[in-house]
Amino acid sequence: MGVNANSPYIALEAVSQGRSDSIGAFVIGDFEGVVAEAPAGTGTYPLILADQTAKVLDFTNRNGDLFVHGTINSFVRVRNGNTVVSYAATSASPTVEDTGSGQLINGTAIVSLDPTFAQSIDQRQVYHVMLTPDGDTRGLYVASKGPEGFVVREVQGGHGSLSFDYHIYAATLDHGTQRMLMMTPAQASLFVPHVKTVAKDALKLHLKLPRIVHLP
Repeated sequence: MGVNANSPYIALEAVSQGRSDSIGAFVIGDFEGVVAEAPAGTGTYPLILADQTAKVLDFTNRNGDLFVHGTINSFVRVRNGNTVVSYAATSASPTVEDTGSGQLINGTAIVSLDPTFAQSIDQRQVYHVMLTPDGDTRGLYVASKGPEGFVVREVQGGHGSLSFDYHIYAATLDHGTQRMLMMTPAQASLFVPHVKTVAKDALKLHLKLPRIVHLP
């Protein structure tokens, strides 16, 4: 273990000053670089990231839930060798999704849910299925849904045979009743952990580190 510090307030504070591109802490481990722990229980946070004004940018609570201010972005490589930034979609409730294709034969198709996907959803809540036909049809509808799959039929008793695509939206296991939470500024202040900017009893390490070049 590289550093083991204990304090009733802040165990370790690393400070680097004097340059706009300075680094507060640089940790290298042969197996684990940084391990952050917090006691079990309500109101504990293994990880909190904040700016120098003590504004919390994002944090992880004791359940492993991640909360962020701003968007969640990903770097994606494209065919010409360049990299683009993509953005994660958000939802009013915790959901898991799946897509696939089915085949309508004589007006009817039976679609089985992927077994792993079926195990991950809250079966106490009805999942939703969006259909897109891949050919000429009077229209398709979901005739019934069950824990293992759903039945698709052509409207008005049609007997068409064609392929179709589907998209399933389902509530994640144990989160079926959870919905978007509206908070007043006062409630949000209580919900977000608070960070102090000054620690008199902190161990301060003043590091002089080489500049890291950030590629555009």
